[in-house]
Amino acid sequence: MPEDYYCNMHVHDEYSILDGLGSGAKYAVRAKELEQRYIAITNHGNIDGVIKFQQACEEAGVKSIIGCEGYIVLDAKDKQKGEKRSHIVLFVKNEKGWVNIKKILTYANIEGFYYKPRFDPEFLLAHCDGLAISTACSSSFLFQDWGEDLLTELSDRTEVFLEIIPLVGFEPQKAVNEYKVLLHRKYGLPLLATNDCHYVLQGEDDIHEALLCIGGKYKLSDTNRRRFEAKNLYLKSGREMLTALRQQGVVDSKLSEQAVYNSISLAELCSNFRIEKISVYLPNVPGIPSGEEDNFIRKLCAEKLKLYFGERDNFSDYQSRYEEEINSISGQGFIRYFLIVWELISWCRNNDIMVGPGRGSSGGSLVSYLLGITQVDPIKFGLLFSRFISPARIDIPDIDMDFEDIHRPRIRKHLEDLYGQECVAGISTFSKLKGRSAIRDVARVYDVPMIDSDKAAKAVVVRCLDGDSMVYTVEGPKAIRDLAGSSGFRVSCHGHGSRRETREVEQVFVNPDMDMFEMTLESGKKIICSAEHKFWSKYSHIYNGKIYSNVGWRKLRDLKPTDKILTYEHCEVYSHCKQCGKIIYRKRNRDRSFCSLSCLAIYKNLHDNPY
Repeated sequence: MPEDYYCNMHVHDEYSILDGLGSGAKYAVRAKELEQRYIAITNHGNIDGVIKFQQACEEAGVKSIIGCEGYIVLDAKDKQKGEKRSHIVLFVKNEKGWVNIKKILTYANIEGFYYKPRFDPEFLLAHCDGLAISTACSSSFLFQDWGEDLLTELSDRTEVFLEIIPLVGFEPQKAVNEYKVLLHRKYGLPLLATNDCHYVLQGEDDIHEALLCIGGKYKLSDTNRRRFEAKNLYLKSGREMLTALRQQGVVDSKLSEQAVYNSISLAELCSNFRIEKISVYLPNVPGIPSGEEDNFIRKLCAEKLKLYFGERDNFSDYQSRYEEEINSISGQGFIRYFLIVWELISWCRNNDIMVGPGRGSSGGSLVSYLLGITQVDPIKFGLLFSRFISPARIDIPDIDMDFEDIHRPRIRKHLEDLYGQECVAGISTFSKLKGRSAIRDVARVYDVPMIDSDKAAKAVVVRCLDGDSMVYTVEGPKAIRDLAGSSGFRVSCHGHGSRRETREVEQVFVNPDMDMFEMTLESGKKIICSAEHKFWSKYSHIYNGKIYSNVGWRKLRDLKPTDKILTYEHCEVYSHCKQCGKIIYRKRNRDRSFCSLSCLAIYKNLHDNPY
């Protein structure tokens, strides 16, 4: 059977938090290597990573199938300790299914949440239009008293597949498969062969075990820890699936081929759906007529411009900068966005809620300054508007705002009263396992003495803000190798862009994926870094024919020989609390101190300050 007669329709990537191993991009690339036309994403209880997954599949030349392995209980509103949650897999067939899967997961997270996002058969049956269903793994809903009734009701409304997983040597799964074959013969529902993938490549089961231990705060030696008795949960080819099905001995050769090919049948049901980028619709700010927004903001800014800078000798510079910015903002359709932010900031100040002075690239906007969104004069400090908004950037700009924590409920209530509760939503954020924390976490799992793991972790002396790369002292590779050799485990780092992208630590030095450069510091020490690494640096730029100096994070590839960088080896660390104004000082290298509120770290040279 050709490889393109099978595709993996049950896959967990990094968004199955501390359970799935590997990024969506790695799964997509591997599926392409296996000559598979489709690959599905079915993370536990969420669809958080589906857009990234879709983009990765398009880049790899594979069609993405959007799905989710949900948690189902008899009554989602009945929350009893020790309840038994079952699994069911939902696949999106069309736009209606996309709407319904979002409704189901919203209900599961808001009304049904109890340790996990849960929904019930009643809600699923009311919202199964546009969805295809599979019966999931050994934790399937089929083993509940109401499971078979739900199966028949679902099969009357949409396509349902009985999922069999050929885990050779894992007897519980064999019994599950035998039961599903009986249901296949009883109801005529198609079998679906999957491998319940939790990692990309064969042999990564030990890394996956370590990841589970990190998530549960266990050690590998713990006898009562969560573990996967089944092995080989990797992305398999069609031939491997057929071989495993034969070895398991539950289904005959004909049924095996049908179950494998049914993965393509299911994928084709869902292949016409794609998540499209939609336009942003912003609400009107109450009190400002929709047709008068441009005139309103221009009048407001013109008054402030004259008030703040009307008597300055360089007023013409401010006037021309203002005209440039307001025309750009208006031309790209961002006027309403600025007014929404202006209204919120103004309301906070009028209601005695402290607001930050502004941060990020919005500090380069004179219009933001005139509206009171920021409190930094961009011309005085030589800040660039082009870093905030430019003709090449068509997305709505990012304006970061800081408010008092204790008043956030008031702010949200104000927004809900103003624009409607359905128009205000929170966002989810994800923590990443980065170099130092990954080394320490894995060392804890393998019960490595803290003194040894700390030595290896401190070999990572500089890291990017966004985790693009890690930088090591020259002694770093030896420290990592010594740790791995003495402890008998394989160290895995988790970093860039994804929640859990894995890479062998030694390969970062010995056989890196990207070009690495050796830099010599003034002290004579050497560090190794990639061209993508970011340094806190002083650099120059040209604006309107004038040369300005700026300080910020710059990639190595963007630095010029005349630019200066700061490293941990030559710096004291100051933390300036934006809330209370307290200056916190520590002299120890690589040590930061923070007060209980949010802080801004500022690095200052110990010796001759180049600034």
